[in-house]
Amino acid sequence: MKSSMRLSSGELDLMDLLWREGPLTLAQAHERFGADAVGYTTMQTRLNRLVDKGLATKSGRPAEYAAAIEREQAQAGHLDQLISKLSGGSVVPLVAQLMQNRRISPDELQELKQLIRDAEQSSPAPSNGSAESDVSPPTGTTKRGSKTRSGGERR
Repeated sequence: MKSSMRLSSGELDLMDLLWREGPLTLAQAHERFGADAVGYTTMQTRLNRLVDKGLATKSGRPAEYAAAIEREQAQAGHLDQLISKLSGGSVVPLVAQLMQNRRISPDELQELKQLIRDAEQSSPAPSNGSAESDVSPPTGTTKRGSKTRSGGERR
């Protein structure tokens, strides 16, 4: 199984159900997904396809379906594509956009700071000392022209 992958929208919907609820029988999955949203046999087909692709497991009688991959594996595949296609391979524009348009809790800010500290410790130091930072000092803009949090974003 690959460490990251991209799932279709329909696969993500079902996997989200399995991640949230844990192992479910076909009847439980059909009920919780929304019996009006999809037919019983369609739900069975979709769950079996997840099993065939190695995304879910099926065991027992009545059969219970469970996620075979972690949510983080699906997140990684989607984020890799997003970063590649929308921000030219750099995470800075993506993070800047997220921070500008969403309220970030103090706990989330602490977690982000820890992630940055961890990344700094695991990243090799620039060899020539002349590497430029992607974000300017508190002038309020990144090199790409996006406003940073200190540059006065709207909330």
